[in-house]
Order: sequence, then structure tokens, then C-alpha cells
Amino acid sequence: MQNIMQFHEDPYVLKKIYYNSQYLSKELINNECELGSDPNVVAQANELWSLGVILYTLVQGQYPIKGKRDIEITDAIMELSNVWKPEWKIGINENLKELLGKLLAPDYLERTDPTSFITEVFSLS
Repeated sequence: MQNIMQFHEDPYVLKKIYYNSQYLSKELINNECELGSDPNVVAQANELWSLGVILYTLVQGQYPIKGKRDIEITDAIMELSNVWKPEWKIGINENLKELLGKLLAPDYLERTDPTSFITEVFSLS
């Protein structure tokens, strides 16, 4: 992600061109790579966020963040607190809820890592 950004002066335009706003994590919207955060950690955390959005959408039948326009969605993502509590459909496995909560944690340092994710997926059954 950072390599692509180097070719554009305005990273916000890049996001608008290459991403659906639902899949943008808080740290990517904040452009944390430019704020001194490790770009590999930020990129990895963003991929896990995107995976969480996909899984949440498959399970719930809707996106986790509500909004009609990109700016509404990105604002809602930025306003997420660390205690995000979605309204789950009846019958959703508790372990799956926990996993989705870890993938969609607003603070990228609190998000699960890929190795833990694989372990948790196999523990769902």
C-alpha cells in the first residue's frame, strides 16, 4: 500500500480510486504509515479488517458500517469506539462473534494477527 501511495501526492484520492470505503480500516483512513507507524503492521492489520468486513457481511447479510456515501462510511469508521457492539442475528456462534470482533477491532494493535486468525478459524467447528 505504501509503495502505491508514493506515486500519488494525495493519498485520499488513492483510497477513493482503489478502494470501496467499507474495506478501509481506521488506520488507513488516518494514513498511519505517514505518521510513523510500521507500514507492514498497518498493511497487515488493514487486510485483516477487510477480511472481517467480508466475513461479517457473509454472516449478517449487511455491511458492518452503515452509510450511503463514502464520506459517511469513513466518518463512521473513524468514530468507532474500542467497544464496538454490533447487533447479531439470532443463532450466530459465539466463537464466530468473538473472531469477527477481533478482526473488526477499531484499534489495529488490538486486531488479531494472521497466525491467531488461522488457529481461531479451525477452533470454530
